[in-house]
Amino acid sequence: MEKLSTEEQASLVWQFICSVPIMLLEEILPWMVSFLSASKQSEVTQCLNEIAPMEKALQEVSHKVQ
Repeated sequence: MEKLSTEEQASLVWQFICSVPIMLLEEILPWMVSFLSASKQSEVTQCLNEIAPMEKALQEVSHKVQ
């Protein structure tokens, strides 16, 4: 995290998300987020909404995370 800018980190996260099938994301993301504090859960949801505003399938996944 110290070596990459926020934009570079976001790009890597986006590349990862795009490489995982949506059906798998539907199961993994809510499970992963459940281990975070409420404030971190909110940050993840906001991030998903910002990085994939035009991706309907990802928006549906992000709503399941909430």
